[in-house]
Amino acid sequence: MQDIENILKTHIQNNKANTFVIIVPTDSARLKRQRELVGYHPNRAVSNLPVYTSKDFIQRLYSQTQSPKQHILSGIQHLWLHEIVDPAPDNIDTYQYNTFRPIQNTTIPDSTLSLIFNTINHLRDQGETELNFVEDDPTQVELARIYNDYEARLANQWIDEKGKHYYLANNFKEECIKRTFPNVKLVVVEGFTLISKADIKLLKHIAEISDVEMWFRTDCI
Repeated sequence: MQDIENILKTHIQNNKANTFVIIVPTDSARLKRQRELVGYHPNRAVSNLPVYTSKDFIQRLYSQTQSPKQHILSGIQHLWLHEIVDPAPDNIDTYQYNTFRPIQNTTIPDSTLSLIFNTINHLRDQGETELNFVEDDPTQVELARIYNDYEARLANQWIDEKGKHYYLANNFKEECIKRTFPNVKLVVVEGFTLISKADIKLLKHIAEISDVEMWFRTDCI
């Protein structure tokens, strides 16, 4: 079997860079990989090299879907969590989440909110849409409530970054990637130490397309 690097090199030398896509975890990995691939061309110049971070790859696919949900940025996500865990003091009917407050009737510390924010994103990364923790653990109960309140705000109108991964994993259609990358016959996934459940499911869908070949590489981190 021909080595994948030689396959990519041949594609570039034959001016067929539009026939493959490489997915990497970070922007720094993307820039490094593009520099390496440009070196394979006799003129050391290739326009629009198809190397994307996972985030950019997902965004390109999602833009081709018929989803009515509008994307929210991480800043809005953070603001919503603030509003959920720190409601207006005059709103006596709102749940107070006192488990996360070192002192009652005070604002939840930013460091704690950041941990909640990261936990929410991690759970969404795993494709979770509803949490139910044991009732005798107040921290888990309140975290589940925050998570479900956040999901309720998203509802059917909004979608966050992690939600796009989950949406594509569960609503993938072959024509989605065909419209996004019409000439691609090879997808290479490189340098990931961890891939979310949602992305694994999506990549399996892509790998099942009869005229698309997929490679995974862990030797280029």
